[in-house]
Amino acid sequence: MMEKENVRALQKMPPENKLAYCKLLALMISVDSSTNQLVMAEFYRLMANIRLSTSKREEILIFLVQPDKNVDILCGEMLESINQQEKNILRFSLIKDLMIIIGADYVETTRENQLLKELEELLNITEEQKSFLVEEYQQDQNINQEDQKNNIKRKLMKETIAKSIALGVPLSVVGFSGLNKGYGGGDIIAGLQQLGARKYTKRYSSAVGLGVTILTAFSTYHLIKWLMNNINNNHNQLKDLIQEEMNLIHQRAIKYLEKDIEVFSEEKKTEIVNSTQIADIRDLLIKTIATLKNTKPKII
Repeated sequence: MMEKENVRALQKMPPENKLAYCKLLALMISVDSSTNQLVMAEFYRLMANIRLSTSKREEILIFLVQPDKNVDILCGEMLESINQQEKNILRFSLIKDLMIIIGADYVETTRENQLLKELEELLNITEEQKSFLVEEYQQDQNINQEDQKNNIKRKLMKETIAKSIALGVPLSVVGFSGLNKGYGGGDIIAGLQQLGARKYTKRYSSAVGLGVTILTAFSTYHLIKWLMNNINNNHNQLKDLIQEEMNLIHQRAIKYLEKDIEVFSEEKKTEIVNSTQIADIRDLLIKTIATLKNTKPKII
């Protein structure tokens, strides 16, 4: 019997792969002549979702003002020493997260689109796959704009699966313990922990007691969104589950900013950036945390 390949979610990837991933997002931010707090707020949400350490974030913020690697090298580092399924998760997730960065300030620039096109070519993203990712991004934006009250119909997932298979996008089976234990509600919750979710108590069991083990490579939370539309009797509970996870990511982003402001308020000596650039980073972070504290959590 062939041994099952272990596939890690984005949050569980090796730190160096996640670092390269976030540096690619930072490169997209840096192509604009000036960086604003709207873009940085989305960037911090994405880093909070990925779960990046303080030291890695410090490295990324310095890279943001003084990039020292090009896209070819960073793409290689992002995909190094992981299996094919994990590479696909990073490839597709990165393109979608780049769309989030580009759309954060409501303006798409020529240089942003040029860099996105370059990365799509380096990562072998086809036009059909890009079209699917754009659709995914737009669906999430619609949910965010309607304050997460938009009801996604059941046929959406059927179409999603069909499109994914047709485009050659792998649908990976994640290690839900429910797969081997009868699909109990508690077992599914245990599986969700592996996707980066927090540990939930059994009061959520009735909301997720369904044997679903498919996760697309596009979004860690796409599975939960599908569950939300397939369990009619527990629709509100599942919506609350998503909202709670988005709240956790939002609050984690704020905590990241608080720590990073503290780090960049200290006297720093570096050969890479000067004291003026350090001060600029700190000022940008202060504006960014104010933005997050005055905006609602979003689905990412």
